[in-house]
Amino acid sequence: MHAGRHKTTRTLRRVLSMRWPSLLLVVALGAALYLPFLGYAGFTQSEGFRVFPAWHMLHSGDFLVTRLFEQPYLRKPPGMPWAIAAMSSIFGENEWAARSVSGFSMILGGVLCWWAARRWYGPTWYASLAGVAYLVAPMFWADPGPGRAAEIEALHNLCVLSVMVLIVETLGPLNSGLPVGQVSRLSANQHQFRLHRLLLIPALGLALAAEFLVKGPSGFPALGGLLLAFLFTTRNAKPFLWLLPALAIAAALVLWWYFSLKAAIAHIEPPPVQEPPSQFLWTPGKELKVLLLPLNALVAGLPFTLTAGYVLAFQLRGSDTTGKFLSWAMFLGIALYTVLGVSNARYVMPALLLGPLTFPACWENLHWHWPRRAQARKFGRILQLHRPGLVLTILAAAGALYSVRLEHRKSFRTSGLAAGIKLGDDLASDILAHTLPGQPPAAQLWGDEYIDTRPEVLWYARREAATKGVTLRPIWKPGLDKTLALPPAGSYLILRDDDGKREFRDPEWPAFEKAGVFRNATPVATGTAHVFTFRVYRID
Repeated sequence: MHAGRHKTTRTLRRVLSMRWPSLLLVVALGAALYLPFLGYAGFTQSEGFRVFPAWHMLHSGDFLVTRLFEQPYLRKPPGMPWAIAAMSSIFGENEWAARSVSGFSMILGGVLCWWAARRWYGPTWYASLAGVAYLVAPMFWADPGPGRAAEIEALHNLCVLSVMVLIVETLGPLNSGLPVGQVSRLSANQHQFRLHRLLLIPALGLALAAEFLVKGPSGFPALGGLLLAFLFTTRNAKPFLWLLPALAIAAALVLWWYFSLKAAIAHIEPPPVQEPPSQFLWTPGKELKVLLLPLNALVAGLPFTLTAGYVLAFQLRGSDTTGKFLSWAMFLGIALYTVLGVSNARYVMPALLLGPLTFPACWENLHWHWPRRAQARKFGRILQLHRPGLVLTILAAAGALYSVRLEHRKSFRTSGLAAGIKLGDDLASDILAHTLPGQPPAAQLWGDEYIDTRPEVLWYARREAATKGVTLRPIWKPGLDKTLALPPAGSYLILRDDDGKREFRDPEWPAFEKAGVFRNATPVATGTAHVFTFRVYRID
């Protein structure tokens, strides 16, 4: 029985040691985990902030200034809306198309890990381990499931990972032997390696620009950790000079976008909604969360933060210099995020991307170069590192099952789809009842805090009203709690009225109630999306 099992294992390893079957496995697994049922649930959480500006771009033709319900919206760079607009132009304006950006980003991330591991570790079997490890990492499929959501993280992770791989390829091998494989062989021929670097510089510049245009500077600490690890390992900063041309290319592209955008919004009304990155650094009241960030990040990156720690703790031998370098880069990146005052472990994900790439180093050393220390062998067996197929299969199965649960939860608990449909039906009925004969049934729907919380409710309401022949025009009016401005008579106002915590603003409901606005308004609808409740009034 054991002989048959070992024979099957050897056969599988032999198949996965071939280039194309190995790559096909990574692509097929990524497609199976991150593409099915993306359109099952309505939009939820902050997906609307990425999706609706993208669809506005397609209708308006303005791909420079992102807008959400007619309000210029510049809290994030336009990279994700651009990507969603591109996919929606092919597959239509629907949930699957919007979320497929993240799904395909995950697949490409797995392929990139496969490619990098094959170059740095050598054998294709190690590339299979790295590519699959990236795809099954719980931080991508666990709640909120960034690998299956129309959120920024998956695309940003792909950009950061691309930059990291290109930086390592450009800097070249470390004095201690990193990376092994083709890069080290290239370095033996200095002329060929110089040409290799010159070809990589434009790609690195484009990747850096793409990273910034997706999520601004939020991935820079992870890159800083990579550079510090290189400096720590080699004690040589001279190769950093090769990065300067790539930085110049990236800076030129980003500055061109910035000044074009600045000119476009110079005289725009209303003023854009913006959000400085410093808002998330050392936020008052979150000092304890900042101090606990390293622990939270290590938990978020399980189990591959353990493999990275194992590589460093037991000083493995062989070609593990690659694994040790990547482990140092990951932990130094986490340290930089902590020093900068980041409190949310979700924002540290770019540094954790290197964790799956340390997995092949653990297996390689446990399989071929058993450490001398008994505790190292024992700990490795506890983690089942000598059975990588078992570990990765369990994670893949857990990811598939959890994704089914998550899609069901989004559909029935957290999405604003049902609330939006009901709101659209209620408003359509009220608009039709108050529309004079011969007039088109149409009305404006103003809002601020609820749009800034769950914009998908208003989008689904507009879509539902349109099915009844009613034109509902949601308009975002930031600062309503300060101005107390009201829409024209016959229009509608939506207000958030739950007692949930607000991070960067005060509740708007008490301000309107204190001003007596409701004396000249008629309540027409109420609803709830997840835990966020609202009331809608018709202005008389």
